[in-house]
Amino acid sequence: MRAALAVPLLLANAAAPPSYHYHLDGAQSEVSARVAFFGVASRTAHFPKMEGEITLQPDRLDTIDLDVTIDARELTAGDSVTLGRLKGKDFFDVANHPTVHFTGKRMAMTGPLTATVEGEVTARGVTRPTVLQVAFTRPARPGERRSS
Repeated sequence: MRAALAVPLLLANAAAPPSYHYHLDGAQSEVSARVAFFGVASRTAHFPKMEGEITLQPDRLDTIDLDVTIDARELTAGDSVTLGRLKGKDFFDVANHPTVHFTGKRMAMTGPLTATVEGEVTARGVTRPTVLQVAFTRPARPGERRSS
């Protein structure tokens, strides 16, 4: 499973420099996952309901504390067959495992608004290492407060 996270940041508290703490704006954030089927095709699942926080140090962007919980019951897909399969027991098993959790600890900027975040994803009660592709809507500015 490949996952991507688009993250507009909502600054909750500007901690004493050099750390900044943000809450994800769930209404404007997007999490999607590209899921392979039978090794010949893939489908994209979208997870519209999430919550999370990010703590980072602008002078040390290689470290990050990212914690995101996704409501897997709300996942959407392009068609009803894919949706049923992804929500079913063979994939996310949302009836027994309603959330997917990601924690990230290392970030590598790949462009002015893009990065990869190494961490662990827990789905269906199983935790595995993964790398997320992250896109920010705009650079964070120290001391800035934003609301949606």
